[in-house]
Amino acid sequence: GTITVVTLDDDVFEGEETVTVALTSTSQGTLGTSSSGTGTITDTSDAPVVTIGDATIAEGGSLSFTVSLTKASSTDITIPYTTSDGTATGGDYTDNDATLTITAGQTSGTIT
Repeated sequence: GTITVVTLDDDVFEGEETVTVALTSTSQGTLGTSSSGTGTITDTSDAPVVTIGDATIAEGGSLSFTVSLTKASSTDITIPYTTSDGTATGGDYTDNDATLTITAGQTSGTIT
């Protein structure tokens, strides 16, 4: 026989997911050593696109850059970043090389 598990299409990036169907008993016969099966669901949603906006601040303040995702993800998105000189040099700002994490379900984060 066949067991059918219907999957649901959403617009959240989740990557590949699995579901397990376990046989729990039988009215006739004995369960074998393979009494569960794993189904793999491939995600039809595209991965979110990451963008960053410009920022402006007077000297002595802190620049805040907003990093946005085109859609939420079911898992945290980590984005390594680095600062580099433009017309401002290292003496004009504090280097800030780190990683921004946008938590699952969110669509933006801030780099200061």
